[in-house]
Amino acid sequence: MFTNHNDIPEYLKKISSVESAYLAGFLDGDGSLYVRIIKAQDVILKFKIIIGLAFYQSKKNIFILEHIKTTFNNYGTVIVKKDGSNVCNYVISDSKKIKDILTILYPYLKIKKPIAKLILEIIKDLKELKEIISTKESCDSQLPIIQAAFLKVCEKIDKVAELNYSKNRKITSQTVKEYYQIQSPVETQDKI
Repeated sequence: MFTNHNDIPEYLKKISSVESAYLAGFLDGDGSLYVRIIKAQDVILKFKIIIGLAFYQSKKNIFILEHIKTTFNNYGTVIVKKDGSNVCNYVISDSKKIKDILTILYPYLKIKKPIAKLILEIIKDLKELKEIISTKESCDSQLPIIQAAFLKVCEKIDKVAELNYSKNRKITSQTVKEYYQIQSPVETQDKI
């Protein structure tokens, strides 16, 4: 969707449409797409975004997660929970890898398609923001505009949380807005 076919890594191009449909169904049923805002004092915006894609399975079926990990070129981590539950998961947290994977799974997703679309938009928006921030001069002179653009990304994250029925979020776009003490991004939209 947001990745040009030529930019998709070869290992993903080799995945058949049948396997892509299977993986999308697995993600829809026993998977998760999530994005969180966390505080980070060491960065210019004072907040960071964490994006994740996860598949869950019973410990007795860990081989399924290991197979999916192999399919995705061994990126990410298979985790066996030690909390007494019978669950293990396979998690990918690299936004570039998530973008590539979602691009091939997107046409087959049903339940998580709106979430995937928002996450792909968030990844694209964050990449553009990172490019602006990479030049110190433009960052210093445009910090309020950059913060307003980041706040729009945070509002998309709120939408993802709403679609995921998240209840225990500590940091929302409102938290970021209050921290920045800026006006509504709608009022600054003409400046962006």
